[in-house]
Amino acid sequence: MADLQRQEAWHLDRKIPLTLIAAIIFQTAVFAYWASNQESRITALESWVNQNTNISERLGKIETNQGWLKRTLEKIDNKLN
Repeated sequence: MADLQRQEAWHLDRKIPLTLIAAIIFQTAVFAYWASNQESRITALESWVNQNTNISERLGKIETNQGWLKRTLEKIDNKLN
């Protein structure tokens, strides 16, 4: 019974090259580094979006002020001519 359990248990065969194991470990580490880098980039972008949510409102105010300034300058120009 003990021999049967030993044969069925998972084991690492010596036929698997050490370089393959090292490559898999390296690839996993590089993926983890890449994923953590993506997480920090996404966090930075989310905070930027949260800080700039009122840009469209500010742009609307600027356009309104620009229209007012244009009308005022046209009045001044008409008075000078």
